[in-house]
Amino acid sequence: MPFPKELAKPAVRALHVAGFDTIDALHGQRYEDIAKLHGVGEKALQTITTELARRGLALEGMKSNA
Repeated sequence: MPFPKELAKPAVRALHVAGFDTIDALHGQRYEDIAKLHGVGEKALQTITTELARRGLALEGMKSNA
């Protein structure tokens, strides 16, 4: 499945450059590695983690919201 439309274009470009073509491809990837990508900020990370959680998936080592 493609990335959610709510995900900003710079984040989508950064993810494509890093080799991720779908939101599902991010499952199991390290939170820290995705957060380091230029173009992926806190809002993009929130969108990614929310969408993954909706699908029962997650990033590895995801920060807690507490």
